[in-house]
Amino acid sequence: MKRILVAGATGIAGTATVQHFASLDAWDVVALSRRRPDTPPGVPHVSVDLTNRDQCQEELRGITGVTHLAYMALHEEDDLVRGWRQRTQMEVNRRMLENLLDAVEASSPGLRHISILQGGKAYGSHLAPVPVPAKERWARGDHEIFYWLQEDLLRDRQRDADWAVSILRPSMILGDSVGSPMSIIAAVGVYASIMRYLGEPLRFPGGGRYVTACTDSRLIAQAVEFVATTDVGPRIISFGFVGGANLFFVREDFAGQTGGAEWKNYGGHRIWHAPEDKVRTYEPDNAPVEATIIANGL
Repeated sequence: MKRILVAGATGIAGTATVQHFASLDAWDVVALSRRRPDTPPGVPHVSVDLTNRDQCQEELRGITGVTHLAYMALHEEDDLVRGWRQRTQMEVNRRMLENLLDAVEASSPGLRHISILQGGKAYGSHLAPVPVPAKERWARGDHEIFYWLQEDLLRDRQRDADWAVSILRPSMILGDSVGSPMSIIAAVGVYASIMRYLGEPLRFPGGGRYVTACTDSRLIAQAVEFVATTDVGPRIISFGFVGGANLFFVREDFAGQTGGAEWKNYGGHRIWHAPEDKVRTYEPDNAPVEATIIANGL
């Protein structure tokens, strides 16, 4: 049984992620946020202020067996736009991740994967229009943002850890989240009500420059489920539709095992050496490996 801790469970992406993984038989879900979210039956909730290191250590001491962490928590300043450029806001967000990571690693040494949510501001969308489509292979922008602080923290910690990291960068997220100030659906609803009261048509006020991409929060939750492991291989272990079966076969008698000198068919999809070579292609992949995404491959 895999166990995922969803930090930021009251947010738009966090809400969808909790609901999605709660619907899967092979997963155990723990929701983490300051206020209690509307979670599915049977999903435990941990109330934690991530800016408080001592509270993180205390409340997460009893949350053991976490194999996956979905980090979707966020601190914003009262002045939202100005806050994106403030160093204090950046440091708070870095410290929140560090506090949680310290606590989870202490209570769950079996942590294997961290998914962290970023966004279009990684490409500078809060500073100027960004070419579409934005590409993850682009060099890091020279603008300051807390994404870089969190990313550097994870890369530094990863050197001596057994877990891998995935970074998601959706643009605008659409989804259900009761009480979330980041819900664009609520803003559109208020705008529509005002226009109706004024007797005006529901027209888009931003102009073509502000038309942007949107992502359904349920798709983000499914993206987190897409698991690639470097414990052996590297292999893609699981892939499937929301609530559906894993489309890849997995050898249950080998699942979770590492080590040994014999070649094992763990299942999933092994990333093969090409062109195929009898020695190199069938080299036993029983030990952890490092994988780096490059411009045209892996």
